[in-house]
Formats: sequence, C-alpha cells, structure tokens
Amino acid sequence: MFSVKKRNQTILDIKISSFFVIIIKRWNMKLIFVRHGQTDANLNNLINGLNDGVLNETGIEQAKEAANKIDTYDYDFIISSPLTRAKQTAEIINTKNKKIIYDDRIVERDFGDYTLKQVPENESDWWNAKQVKNYENGESVI
Repeated sequence: MFSVKKRNQTILDIKISSFFVIIIKRWNMKLIFVRHGQTDANLNNLINGLNDGVLNETGIEQAKEAANKIDTYDYDFIISSPLTRAKQTAEIINTKNKKIIYDDRIVERDFGDYTLKQVPENESDWWNAKQVKNYENGESVI
C-alpha cells in the first residue's frame, strides 16, 4: 500500500493486490485497474503494441486469479481496450455480468516497426514515459 499526498494530506491510496490488479480509493469511489493476462508475446519478452494476440494458458489463469481478487467488490461496469487480450481478460473478470465498454482510447500504444521485437536489455529506459522517443511507423512519446 502506498499513498499520494498533497500538503501532508492523503489524496489517493493505492494497494497493489498482485502484479496486475491495482485498487485506487479516492473519496467514495474505487477504481480497479487490471492488466491483461499473459500472452505468448509477453512470455517471449516481445513488444506487444497493437499486435492483437490472445491470452495463453497462464494469462487465462491470471485473469481468473484477478477475478477472484476483485469478486468481493461491487462494480458498476468495466472499461476495456478493444484488443483481444484485454477483451478476454475483461470477460473473465466480469463475474457479475456487468456492462463492458470497449474504448479505443485505452489501447496499447503503437510501437510501429518495434512491434513483436525483443524488449531492449535496458528495459527501464524502454518504459520510461518521460523519454522522448520516436518509433518508426509508430507513436512517439513526448
């Protein structure tokens, strides 16, 4: 559990239940973020980007595990990327059969020619959101 504070007042508590379930509590609202389960690209340390891969057996089990962890929460709906790996995860965790909204605005970023290539050895630089990087035929981060 860690907190975000402003002027010594906690404004956001974040509890990481597992590596892919994050519960954010703020006022009387809870946002639950669930990362999609594992794909073969993840397993092989490849950059997924907009590749529309499916969950592998481990990914399906991870989604089921996430479903068990969030099953005690009352949620109103699920918002998911329309990519297959995210859709599968959303469908598995939707144990209460609530509405799933698929939103193109939350798809993975486009890594262009880097899609399905090995993640560079210095992975911390790769995922640095502040890094200015242009991806050939893909999106840049500014």
